[in-house]
Amino acid sequence: MAHVEAGLRSGDRAMPEEVNRVLTDHISDLLFTTCRDGDVNLVAEGIGQEKLRFVGNTMIDSLEARLDEARRSPVLDDLSLMPASTA
Repeated sequence: MAHVEAGLRSGDRAMPEEVNRVLTDHISDLLFTTCRDGDVNLVAEGIGQEKLRFVGNTMIDSLEARLDEARRSPVLDDLSLMPASTA
């Protein structure tokens, strides 16, 4: 079993999602992490480095893959909106 976005932690074990994350990480054979903090969290929990694969942030990768297309989108003009300030 593999877990994508492994090692993410909120630190709140009262949250069912946090318990699911921890359990899923501990039963997985491969752990794909999105940030180095995830690696640190997993190693601190006793999971061996050999199971970890740093793959980067899938959300940021998806955004970057479509950024040029998004910039060319007419949606702001269509809705008579101004772009947000980038300052």
